Amino acid sequence: PQLDLLQDDSQFLAFAGGVGCGKSFISGKVAIPEVVRPERGRYWVVSEGYENSREEFTFLCDDVERLGMKFKRGPNMPKEGSWDFMLETGTTVETRSTANVDSLHSVPVDGLIIAEAGLQKDGWCWENRLLPRLVRANGWAFLSGTFEGASGWWYHIFNLGQTRNLQGWKSHAMASWDNTVKYPLGEKEEIFEVARRQTDPETFMERYGAIPKKPSLLVFKEFDA
Repeated sequence: PQLDLLQDDSQFLAFAGGVGCGKSFISGKVAIPEVVRPERGRYWVVSEGYENSREEFTFLCDDVERLGMKFKRGPNMPKEGSWDFMLETGTTVETRSTANVDSLHSVPVDGLIIAEAGLQKDGWCWENRLLPRLVRANGWAFLSGTFEGASGWWYHIFNLGQTRNLQGWKSHAMASWDNTVKYPLGEKEEIFEVARRQTDPETFMERYGAIPKKPSLLVFKEFDA
């Protein structure tokens, strides 16, 4: 699953993952080839609150250093607020919060990650703040999140990406046990057997298998097409 995702060059990508599958790590791997391009660029890591984007930002910093790139400014990582850095190429990476919509105005953005996309209450911020920033630069977007407790908008985006669509979305999913670095035995790891015995089947598959629950309003779920 990781290889398929990393090789997908769709402009708008949605990635749903189970707990512990490495969503933040993968987000950084998707973005780093763009961030280290010789051309100057502007990239954002966006989330509902600044704290939800910090792992993605940290992985990007680590990869920049691993590749031998030089920082011109930063990384600046205060306890509160936005984090940022600038490379010697002039490329900048900043974290932004959708809770502060005034910070999402004006400038074109070459690419952005939306971390914990399921926390976005609806599509308003995407449609009215983030997408216009990308349109100005013909930029890309990578959304990652879990299904558990997610908004209807996140389900909609993921399901849209599972089909051919005019909006340009493509979506991928990865179960917790697909992270064989963390779970060498995959789904056969004892911890998943323990969790399975303590969790109802649909919740287990949503939380760890990255398979969303069927709508709760259905009376007979087995007839959901």
